[in-house]
Amino acid sequence: MLAGTAIVAGACAGSANTATTTPRSSGDPAGVVVDLDEYRFVPSTLSVGVDVSVDVRNLGGLEHTWSVLADPIDGERELVGSTKLLEVRLEVGQSASIELDVLPAGVYQLVCAIPGHFSAGMIGELVVTSS
Repeated sequence: MLAGTAIVAGACAGSANTATTTPRSSGDPAGVVVDLDEYRFVPSTLSVGVDVSVDVRNLGGLEHTWSVLADPIDGERELVGSTKLLEVRLEVGQSASIELDVLPAGVYQLVCAIPGHFSAGMIGELVVTSS
């Protein structure tokens, strides 16, 4: 597994586009895999606990990010001033594991922060629960 560039800032049963997690085994955090390609996250909606790790894989032909925003945005121009609580930037073929324990329980918007990718529909939702 290749490592991407991860940035941590701030404090902090599904369909084909929705994932939930269950513990792997006692003592191990639950995990989920998110694939990035042009121009989508698969799954686009995650519902996970705070003790979950997310394995993010760039299967596309372009660089992508998996960015968790502090506040939702409506348009790509708003990305410039937005606060990213977590972000991983992945070149083609790279992957990274992200621990979500820095995030408080809540609902977060996921975006690809590469110019043009948000506008192309590369957005999603992350629901973090306290259990």
